Amino acid sequence: MLELLPGGSQLTAELVRRARSYVGVSPSLAVIGVCRHLYAGAGTFVHGDIRELEQFQPGEFGAVAAWRCAIDLLDDEQRRLLLAGVRRVLAADGGFIFSSHNLAGRSPEPELERRPGRAGGGLLRALRPRSGRALRPRSGRAPMDEGDLGHALLSGIDGELEAGRYHIERDAQQRQLEELDFRLLECLDLSGTAVPAGDLAADSPELHYAAQPAPVKPPVV
Repeated sequence: MLELLPGGSQLTAELVRRARSYVGVSPSLAVIGVCRHLYAGAGTFVHGDIRELEQFQPGEFGAVAAWRCAIDLLDDEQRRLLLAGVRRVLAADGGFIFSSHNLAGRSPEPELERRPGRAGGGLLRALRPRSGRALRPRSGRAPMDEGDLGHALLSGIDGELEAGRYHIERDAQQRQLEELDFRLLECLDLSGTAVPAGDLAADSPELHYAAQPAPVKPPVV
């Protein structure tokens, strides 16, 4: 089991407890230090860039998890790099489970939207591109020009966020996964209800996805 951006949460504790072998990777040395202290002797915590995962072997993991909309710290280009890296390290019959902000969902209350800015600031700095260019910030609730493609970066209404959070519609997320050689197994809203293709799930500010590597197509003879 590989968890992207682990933390001192009940989710991480449950994964560490249940997995035969657990690895958590984060670009934050502080987070890695806290996790090593909290879960001493149980699991391995690695300092590294989640967009590349080059330290891991192809097909090394039976499952990869990214909770708390962790991958939404990345813009579209970096998100695709991450998904390609996850695809490489997943076993052929492995599973990728993650959550992401729903572009069609209702906006959270202002006080809820401010909290990720405080908690995520260190990770945002750690996830800067190597060129030194920051993740592209956005002011207000105006989406990027990619919004008509089903995804956008949206920032907090109070300007507190260092950069926008990635939001994507359910069907756009399925297309993105398929472009990167995954197949979507299931999408659920926050109540645990299945969200079928074509459903915007407008009452759910985030959605949860389960995907697998797409079956290898036989060569055309």
